[in-house]
Amino acid sequence: MGCYDCCMRCLGGVPYCSLVATLLCFSGIALFCGCGHQALTETERLIETYFARNIQDYITLAYIIQYFQYVIYGLASFFFLYCIVLLAEGFYTTSASKQTFGEFRSTMCGRCLSSTFIVMTYALAVLWLLVFAFSALPYRITYDLYIAAFAGAGITLLALLTYTASTTYNFAVLRYLGRKGIGSRC
Repeated sequence: MGCYDCCMRCLGGVPYCSLVATLLCFSGIALFCGCGHQALTETERLIETYFARNIQDYITLAYIIQYFQYVIYGLASFFFLYCIVLLAEGFYTTSASKQTFGEFRSTMCGRCLSSTFIVMTYALAVLWLLVFAFSALPYRITYDLYIAAFAGAGITLLALLTYTASTTYNFAVLRYLGRKGIGSRC
């Protein structure tokens, strides 16, 4: 077997849909978190400059804005890890790699894990749809930052929907091949 055959065999096992969704999710989350953090900082400065009449109200609002900035840090790390896990799951369940690299085995545990990822990704997509909708409420001076955060939320939503489609497809393939008697059980 030559180098070309080996490369084509390896490339045949790559879950391209999950790979594209991972790249979309990374870029969308980076755009949303970076611009969202900066927009919140600018909003705090705007409120301090123009609307801070009562110092206690300003301090409370500053804590709320700081809390949302910490939520953005958490979102960035969560989505980074979740995308890596979904990409690994995409490699695991890609039927092309299973058929190329050896005997196909579909376990009940693997099908259960895939269905769990489908449900989690669908729930995240619904929640992220709310984030997408709420990020469309910009202030006048920080308008550009909020629009960029809105675009990042949209890209991330597209990535989550792509993940949902790819994991559902992979789950369907696992179920189909498991019913044909090709798979084994845990």
